[in-house]
Amino acid sequence: MQNHLSIDDCKSYATEENLEKGLKRLSLDNVTMGERVPCRFMKVRNAEGRWTAIFLVSEFFNVNKTGGYIGFASQHGFMSI
Repeated sequence: MQNHLSIDDCKSYATEENLEKGLKRLSLDNVTMGERVPCRFMKVRNAEGRWTAIFLVSEFFNVNKTGGYIGFASQHGFMSI
């Protein structure tokens, strides 16, 4: 059993600048969900030194009471926690 999360299989980019461009191209750079709740993300590096993003949907659950689709980032290969 694995007791940790791995970002090594997530979508990644060689540079932080390329990650930012990729997030913008996918419209993930300024995501708001449901009741205009901002979904923050962390820019991190994986074991190979490549850049990826981890989206923090936990705040969304505390505020949004109307439901919605939380797979907006994971459908593009990014981790959501």
